[in-house]
Amino acid sequence: MCHIVRFTFLLTVLLCSSFSFAFVFQRRDVPFSQGESVSNGRRNARMVGADEATRNQYPFMVALMKRSDALTDEYSLYCGASLISSTQILTAAHCVNDVETNRVLGPERFIVLLGMHFMNESMNDAQVTKRVIGVMVHEEFDSISHFNDIAILTMETPVVFTSTISPVCMPPIGSTDQYLNRIAIAQGWGRTQEKGKNSDFLRHVGIRIISNSLCRKSYMEKGKISDHMLCTWLSGKDACQNDSGGPLVIEAEHLECSWVQVGIVSFGRGCARRFPGVYTRLTSFLPWLKKHLKS
Repeated sequence: MCHIVRFTFLLTVLLCSSFSFAFVFQRRDVPFSQGESVSNGRRNARMVGADEATRNQYPFMVALMKRSDALTDEYSLYCGASLISSTQILTAAHCVNDVETNRVLGPERFIVLLGMHFMNESMNDAQVTKRVIGVMVHEEFDSISHFNDIAILTMETPVVFTSTISPVCMPPIGSTDQYLNRIAIAQGWGRTQEKGKNSDFLRHVGIRIISNSLCRKSYMEKGKISDHMLCTWLSGKDACQNDSGGPLVIEAEHLECSWVQVGIVSFGRGCARRFPGVYTRLTSFLPWLKKHLKS
C-alpha cells in the first residue's frame, strides 16, 4: 500500500559514509534546456517547469547510481527508478545498457538510494542504500528505437516498508486504460538547465497525457512512436536529462493505493520544447511485470 507523508521539521542532511558520489550526465537525443526562476523568494530551479517535492512525498522514488568503472567506488546519479516490491526496482532498460557495446551492464555497477530527498556531489539524506545483485532487461529491448524500454533490478536484501519507503502500485492486470488527458506526475533529481547541474532536491512536475496519434505528428518519423509508448506534453513542463527511468504516476482512484505508475521516463527531444516526452506505457507490459514481479 502506498502512502503520502509530509514532514514539517528541519531536514537534516546526512553524510553518506559508505559510498562517494560524483555527478555525470547521461546522453540523450539532443541537449536539454530550461532556465531557473525565483517565485515568492523560494528556490525554484527547474527539473523543467517543476517545483521541489515535499520530503518523502513519493515513498516509492528511487535514485539509480552508477559506478563509472570497476576500479572506483565513486557513484553518479544516472537515472530514476521506482520501488515495486521489497526486493525489486523498476527502471528503463536504456539506464542499464552500455551505449558503446550495446550490452547490459553488470549489477555490480549499480547501487540504489531509497527514502531520499536531498543529494549533492558529496552528501545525501537517503534512508536506505542497497547494492544491486540482478539486472533483468526486456528480451526485446531495442537501444536505437527505445522499444520495450523496461528493466527490473534486484536488490541484495529486502527493504522494510515504512511510511517513507513503500512500493508504488501498478495498473490492474488486464487494464487497457490510455489515461488520455489525465494530469500525471513525473519526479526526479535530473538536470535543472542546459549544461547545468542536477537538482539537489527531488522535484516533481504535472504534465498532461496526450494521444499517440498527436505524439506521432510531433515527431514526424515513421515508426518512432509505438503503441506501447505513452506521451505527455504541457507547455514549459517536462522531464529532462537524468530523469530517465523514473516513474510517471497518477493519483489512484481507490483507497488501497495513493499513486499508480503508468509510465517510465524513456526519451525526448529537448526539454519542454515542441516535442512531447515519451514514456514506456506500463499497461502494455503488465504480463511481463506479473511474470517477473516478486513479493
